[in-house]
Amino acid sequence: MSRRAQVIGLALLAVLTGVLVLVALGRARPAPAVPVTPLPWPTDAATTVAGSPGPSVSAPPSATPEPSVSAPPSAAPSASPQPTETRSPLPDGLAGLYALIERDGPGSVLVFGDGSGDEPDEWVRRWAVDHLGTERPVSYRSWDRDGEAWRKASPNGGVDAITVWNASRRSPDLAAEPARVAKASRRADVVLLSYGHRKTPDEIAGALTAIHAAVLEENPDATVVVLLQNPDPAERQWQQLDTVQEVKRWARAAGLDTVDIYDAFLADPTPRADLVEADGSPTATGSALWARTLHAAIRSAAR
Repeated sequence: MSRRAQVIGLALLAVLTGVLVLVALGRARPAPAVPVTPLPWPTDAATTVAGSPGPSVSAPPSATPEPSVSAPPSAAPSASPQPTETRSPLPDGLAGLYALIERDGPGSVLVFGDGSGDEPDEWVRRWAVDHLGTERPVSYRSWDRDGEAWRKASPNGGVDAITVWNASRRSPDLAAEPARVAKASRRADVVLLSYGHRKTPDEIAGALTAIHAAVLEENPDATVVVLLQNPDPAERQWQQLDTVQEVKRWARAAGLDTVDIYDAFLADPTPRADLVEADGSPTATGSALWARTLHAAIRSAAR
């Protein structure tokens, strides 16, 4: 091949190479840019990477949102305590019984005694209904010695009444009385003790000491008053006098007020047989005298 032909071949080869390069460059040209609309700034908390804000990431929904975890309280909150009514303690003796009658609201009197006051027409109920009941609403309840339980109230004076609990019992066994006191006791502001019929001076003081202790065991703040019982029929009244005087001495030693029913019967002009039955229990007339004497003693405590 001549030298001229070689030059022409090289020139053609260079031209061809240039064309191929241009074609290759045309095929590698990038596509035109597409405008991108920026996302709005997230309104909730966004996940960040290296301090830069990223798109908001939401956890997949669950059936029940998990509550925040906090330490459990040491105890369940309780309702605010309701204010309780506070009352000043009653004075001692008959003044306390007078104060109970005069103050507003409910109250209670508990009577322990013998057969001189256990019947509906005897002094306890007569005093409760005929005297106390004229000044305050009264509920009266008596002790059923056979069932050893309290009968229903009769009358029933309502929630603000003074309840008179009459636990008198015919022919009580003084040795067993403390146990009966414990069984029959109810909450009481005032306790009246009425014992002595057909009991000797030798046995009465010790029995009253045990009964009084049982009363205070059940009602340590109660005001206690002792009744000096009515005399027996005239022909035997001196036999009972020693017992009544022993009860009076015992009450004085214990620091307790007394109501002298005995002297009230002696001073009354009504014939003794109209005031006292053959066994020494008060008649209906005697029970009315007893109830009047007790209430008069209570009223005199106000002076």
